Amino acid sequence: MDDETVKHFAYAGLTKIFNSPEGYYDKVVKDPVGLEVLNDSAFEPYFEHLFELGDSSGHWIKKISETFLLELSKDSGITPSDFWKQKFLTYSTPEYVSERGKRYLRGAAPWIDLGLALNESPKTFELFELLHSKVLEENWINERYRSMLDAMTEESPLSLRLFVESNTFKKGKFDKAKPAVRGLLYSRYIAEGFLTQKTARKIRSDSSFEASKIGLVALFNNEDVYSNYEDLLLCFTDSRHEAVVNELSRRLPLHLISSLLGTDFVDAKRIIEKRMINGV
Repeated sequence: MDDETVKHFAYAGLTKIFNSPEGYYDKVVKDPVGLEVLNDSAFEPYFEHLFELGDSSGHWIKKISETFLLELSKDSGITPSDFWKQKFLTYSTPEYVSERGKRYLRGAAPWIDLGLALNESPKTFELFELLHSKVLEENWINERYRSMLDAMTEESPLSLRLFVESNTFKKGKFDKAKPAVRGLLYSRYIAEGFLTQKTARKIRSDSSFEASKIGLVALFNNEDVYSNYEDLLLCFTDSRHEAVVNELSRRLPLHLISSLLGTDFVDAKRIIEKRMINGV
């Protein structure tokens, strides 16, 4: 049987696996027999041809990666065989992610997700830096960027600290990332207990009210992490952002509320007056 005939049978077999017993547009293999075939070593020579089908290769690789990602999310799902693990690990390298970073951030390339899920020692910090470089000009938080940030933080909190202090607080880099991105980095940095009075003042002085407020809210939400919690809160009280001062006026401990009495923001004044009258 020549190679072209083998490819033809492999293509026909995959079409049957993916489109049975459900509809043509199913994204994943649902049939138990199809799942068993997909993971059976006897069929590996045929599956090898998937990677030689030109434009069609991406079609099948997408479906297979989504199939295994679904299985991995189940308590008793099927784990990809060593054959598939070897194939998909190649998509988890920094070099590959760098080439497809923008598409990946925008929801494409699920085979990268599978490769990362199967990789026991991914280069997490390097991958995060790559995604960060791609997301710098965006003012939204992609879940893949967030997930990689969380993975880096879990793997090495110190890496998070060094990254934020070198890329967000360092002079000349302060405003490169958009506010939503800076705010996310601030929140993770604060939650890990790294905030100091110096870096608190830098967050207070952020040019964006959005990023600054996210940082303040993160501090309010992590009170138990800091022994100098109140001193850190006071670093924000002379903020020029109305949204930040309003948040302080609502949540600042009552015995610290006098630190806001000089504010010119009308809503904050009203909230402060009401709290002082009611004693809460």
